[in-house]
Amino acid sequence: MSIVQIIAVILVSAVGLQAQGSGQTTPPEAAVAAAVASLGQYQTAQRLSQILRTLQTNLKVSENVKAEVDKLAAEAAPLQSAGNTSEARRILLHAIAVQRGLPWNEKTAFSASLRLQTNAVVTDSSRMFYGRLTQSYAAPSPYSDGLRLHVTVADFAAPGKVVRDLGTFSVFARDLLDAPFNFSAALEGLPDGPYQLAAEVAHETELLGRLTTNILTVGDFEGQRAAIEARLAKIKGFEGTKATIRYPFDYARVINLGSRDLIPGRNPEDNANNDYFDFSAEVHNSLTLLKSPESGKDPLFRIKGERERHYYFADAGEIMPYRVFVPSKYTEKTKLPLVVVLHGSGADQDTYFKRRGPVLTTEAEKHGFIIVTPLGYRPTGGWGRTGAPVAAPGGAGRRGGAPGAEAGAPAPADRGRQVTSELSEKDALNLIELVANEYGVDRSRMYLMGNSMGGAGTWYLGTKFAERWAAIAPCAATSVGEGFPLDRLKGLPVIYTNGDQDMTVSVDGARRMIQWLKERGYDIPYTEVKGGTHDMAIWQNLPQIFDFFEKYRRQ
Repeated sequence: MSIVQIIAVILVSAVGLQAQGSGQTTPPEAAVAAAVASLGQYQTAQRLSQILRTLQTNLKVSENVKAEVDKLAAEAAPLQSAGNTSEARRILLHAIAVQRGLPWNEKTAFSASLRLQTNAVVTDSSRMFYGRLTQSYAAPSPYSDGLRLHVTVADFAAPGKVVRDLGTFSVFARDLLDAPFNFSAALEGLPDGPYQLAAEVAHETELLGRLTTNILTVGDFEGQRAAIEARLAKIKGFEGTKATIRYPFDYARVINLGSRDLIPGRNPEDNANNDYFDFSAEVHNSLTLLKSPESGKDPLFRIKGERERHYYFADAGEIMPYRVFVPSKYTEKTKLPLVVVLHGSGADQDTYFKRRGPVLTTEAEKHGFIIVTPLGYRPTGGWGRTGAPVAAPGGAGRRGGAPGAEAGAPAPADRGRQVTSELSEKDALNLIELVANEYGVDRSRMYLMGNSMGGAGTWYLGTKFAERWAAIAPCAATSVGEGFPLDRLKGLPVIYTNGDQDMTVSVDGARRMIQWLKERGYDIPYTEVKGGTHDMAIWQNLPQIFDFFEKYRRQ
């Protein structure tokens, strides 16, 4: 879910909610949980704080309400910084309810804490399935006589359509954080694909909330994995192709660990990419691909056209995906330029190839450029940037934001964030070498570009490794200001792009940054796309960016 979608859920009427097919009604008090609990289930404390700030900006409230919400936000901030995210979550949900004008008490605090979890998001339907009702923060149940839990599996595309009833269970534990309620069910016979698992929690006739989470079933998934591994063990070499063959199983492992989402596209930048990874089809592709190395051939090495590829990232202990495009003019004797494209926050390696049709590949084919788009370890990895951003010139980078803030700016870094960001940078650097070596690229013509978080990453990696690049093109990221390593820009051609309708990185902030650079001797080309929004500017200026790259070769 994007923040915009989440806000829409919160702003709808929370009175008189009807449980699907149950005949139970939710009184206004418990309906708070229905509106707010969905946030508690899916959103991190950091995202909840962003949602609260957005509500504070867009909802007019009385001075008393404003003071109460400000007080709660102030209580949550140090808890969040200290890593006490569960307690920060409780306070932030409380603040969201107050800001919305909804009641918050012992019952609603308990209902909003409820969380539905599973033993595996990507699950082998031939094996027993396990789930649990738990809580995201401490809030004891006020219902001493127990609760009723009704669990169903619904159609992913039509969540109101129940495809299997998993049963009704009695829940007597009052502290579900200490003692989660576990249940099991058989999913055998469900066709492969995604589903919505739903749990209605009720007390007598009162519905306390409807919790949902996504699952995806694959028949005999573990059996197929074991069979493929047995065949791979007999093959020497072909490491890149082996990584692609193994990827569906490793990706499932990473999702089940909670490190990646099953369904991408829950962010404004990537809201067009709401499809899911089709594990059943990908396992079939792996079996088909496996036949080539078994016969001594590598079907992926130096392949032309657009293709998702994979490699084993030892530092992360995972198989990483990346997407590459190689123009038709490539031969083993040619040395073509390489363009590295960094995605924005929450997007992935596929975003630039899927979002706006063939714009990227059309330009790459026209200019004879090889394109590589890394994942960057995680969709919000940050490309190596940690800590607070530098102070932007002349004030806010975001509309109404703090000085120096821009799209994708990381929060003050803890060690976990630092490690993620370091791995994000390493993933990008690994792929530059991997693709450059495989295709023998012209290392005097290597270029870097990106939008939003990817634009900030372009400023960062562009200057940190300035000697690698013939030119860079950051977009929608006003990261340059006091504290920026300006000396690293000397001799590095840069073109900057911003949309004049960007509501995330203001055009005023972009103009101030360009003027600030000019005053210090860096008069870089600046394109202000008329009507360009935060994610559209880069697409509308892509031909100009590629023409700019075409002019430069590193000496």
